[in-house]
Amino acid sequence: MPHTSLPQLALHWCAGLLLAAACLPAPAIDMGQLSKAKEALGSAENAISTGKEVISTGKEGVAAARQWLKPSTTNASPPSNATAVRRDEAGTQRLMATLDDSLSASARRGEAVLSLRDQGPYLVQRQSAFVTPAAAQWLASPVSDSPVVAINLATEPAGTLFDFSTGQVRLSGRGVKLFALSAHANLPWRSDRRTLDAIEQHAMLHASSVKLEWPRQAQDSLEPTGGQLLVWASGDGVLFPSGFGPDGKLFTRDDPLTSLSRGYTVVRLDRSGFSFDRSREVMVSLHAVLPAADLDLSRLGYVDAFRAFISLMSERYPHATARTLPWPQFQAELLDRAAAAAQKRDLPAYAQVFADIGQRLRDGQFQVTLPDGVRLYPGSGLPDLGLTSQTQQRGGATVPLPRVWLLDNGRGMVSDVAPGSAAAQAGLRPGAEILDIAGEPLRRHLERSATRLACTTDSSCALSALTLSSSTEASLSIKVSQDGAEQTLQLRRPGSDTAAAPPTTAADTASAFQLRSVSGKNYGYMVVSSFAQADTNLELWERSLASANRAGLPGLILDLRGNHGESTQLVAHFVASFFSYDKPLRLQGDTQRHFDSATRVWRARGGFGLPPLLPLHASGDAYYPGQLILLTGRDCGGACQLFSAWLQRTQRAQVMAAEPSAGGGIGHTMRVSLPDGIVVRVPVVAEISPSGQSYAQGSGINPDLRIPLDLEFMGKVMRAEDPVLDAAVLQLDQVFSKR
Repeated sequence: MPHTSLPQLALHWCAGLLLAAACLPAPAIDMGQLSKAKEALGSAENAISTGKEVISTGKEGVAAARQWLKPSTTNASPPSNATAVRRDEAGTQRLMATLDDSLSASARRGEAVLSLRDQGPYLVQRQSAFVTPAAAQWLASPVSDSPVVAINLATEPAGTLFDFSTGQVRLSGRGVKLFALSAHANLPWRSDRRTLDAIEQHAMLHASSVKLEWPRQAQDSLEPTGGQLLVWASGDGVLFPSGFGPDGKLFTRDDPLTSLSRGYTVVRLDRSGFSFDRSREVMVSLHAVLPAADLDLSRLGYVDAFRAFISLMSERYPHATARTLPWPQFQAELLDRAAAAAQKRDLPAYAQVFADIGQRLRDGQFQVTLPDGVRLYPGSGLPDLGLTSQTQQRGGATVPLPRVWLLDNGRGMVSDVAPGSAAAQAGLRPGAEILDIAGEPLRRHLERSATRLACTTDSSCALSALTLSSSTEASLSIKVSQDGAEQTLQLRRPGSDTAAAPPTTAADTASAFQLRSVSGKNYGYMVVSSFAQADTNLELWERSLASANRAGLPGLILDLRGNHGESTQLVAHFVASFFSYDKPLRLQGDTQRHFDSATRVWRARGGFGLPPLLPLHASGDAYYPGQLILLTGRDCGGACQLFSAWLQRTQRAQVMAAEPSAGGGIGHTMRVSLPDGIVVRVPVVAEISPSGQSYAQGSGINPDLRIPLDLEFMGKVMRAEDPVLDAAVLQLDQVFSKR
């Protein structure tokens, strides 16, 4: 059987998926025989330990576990007020909560659960990186079609015991244990889920029975401001706060105290004073942790809705501190157009006003959708003329291969033309150089395109213009140099008599192989086309890394070139795979920030919703310690850039590419409904790097190792080689030849 190879380095795909037995230096099988990634699912260890390893936040956690208030400042005097109990049925025995429709559906798919967890160290001691150990957390999901979830309470639960009379943490004796009910969404699938790991407890916290206010500094804990807390008392007369106290904060030295009866009590945290419920069954409300996801301006007139939208953006747009944004100028320039659209009831013209705002922001998360579901900004795409990306097969996955390239010297080169496309019918052939577009010199055309296209960086604008897919004309003239002569070609946009070749995209799946270089060394190679659980199973990922370790592979190449980064679901787990318990990753300096419209201040928590001091690491064989190279490209956006930036900044991986990534912001968005069915998605929570800037806004991820885009590169691409992957293998060879 012949070897499957990439010509320059004669790389061999070796014995299929890494999930199989360790690959031996034998002839490779044909890639078409490889199983798809999802066929080899199974159990694996959690990527993050949730037990004894991460109970405290470091050395200071040991001291904090003994005492959180100095005895001399603790209000240890007997309470002056009696506890007002709503219904005393000898203590609560069951907690219930009603999930909304989307959360209930997610729970049935295994992507969401309701969790009752010990939260004393987080709330009382303010250990922001506290991770509840497995013994002190209980999970539940809906039964049948009911949205109601119930958890039966243990007689004596595991958890941290606090004595509010002395300000001490006790190993036994008198005291209380504190629990919060919380919903965790967007979870990775586990074949036998029993607990939530550190990432799932923090980054995937969707809602809580306690109202949590984001702090102003990312290293602080989310502050409890209301809601309901479950408290277990070891005996009658145990002290617990009855109010927030003069400083307005819970669990501080000025809190008034009251006494509780033995067993469970649900405490309602009201500003006017706490109330206590000891009913046998208590229905608990859940409060969202992220800012509101919807805003309805649809009942306003065109002009009033436009003004309200500008006010919203000027106040809450989370990238506003990263660069100066002239919102009053935006309003002044666009108000007349909004008014003219209102006078004529011209919905397309009105929607275009908001699309123009998106163009000025150049933010990939900003989207404008028309009532029929067609996306106006960024454009949903015109028929392909034959120059958008093709794909290269990688087992069960594919990676994109552009058909047009902008070389380092500014030349626009064609490496391939889709068969039967408008470009092919016009006579355009591989190897052609594009000299001008619509009678305009190429350089000038690309510069002008940057001011009118829906793109996030100058590079992405130029590449979009070079594919000709942004042109709206029925017929487009281009001048090219091919076959030793200059020619003018007329491309007709596909119509009723011309079939358009459908654009190709990378398949959302994963494949893993071993590669053998010409030097005889074996390396791992994995395609990660998505971070969504539905496309790239976490257990499969962990088993693949374990197989790479068992095979003794010293280097691993992750191909992210087709990963648009639309899902962030598995990013943190994947990042953790390259850090160990002894050398964990802490995302210090990374933040998520948003504007709190109620208090009118900017608030922040740790990047990706993870506390800065939280140690991220993998467990067992799921930790890969070898050399790591990431392959990125023009399609790498969103979460793909977040993943690359974390590993690049910590020098855990080298990023290799021929082009910058897609650029654009990263974070959470709000759905804003406008008159006549127009919907705009706007960022309201931004992921900010330690420099205070968005990870990739305006520039994309710049590679550590850049492959020159020159005629030699073009020649390799036209010979169906992969010069980016070739260069990555050569880089690994050079690294290990020095050792």
